[in-house]
Amino acid sequence: MQRAIQKAFDLHTELFASPLNVHHNTTTYYAKYPRDMVFGARGSAWTANWMKLGAYQFNPKYTAADLKKALDCALAATDTTAPVFGVGIYLRQNTIQEAIYQP
Repeated sequence: MQRAIQKAFDLHTELFASPLNVHHNTTTYYAKYPRDMVFGARGSAWTANWMKLGAYQFNPKYTAADLKKALDCALAATDTTAPVFGVGIYLRQNTIQEAIYQP
């Protein structure tokens, strides 16, 4: 499924991938931890400039806190005049509810 999504939306950058699960069609990836740079990551997804990435996909760890933080980063990146912006995100339903519907 990830290959089909990457192809359909011309996605080449992945955020929150790890050296163990980065998709083989991904050309650029940012991990959760900067230490993964030794394995080819461009750095931490948390410190990447999301506005300059163009179209990307992200899959933060399945905690409501990380998901909310990642969604906030993606939304902040949409506040730009860049001509091309796209996001692909894979989520579990219960995690979405936890992140969005927090009291």
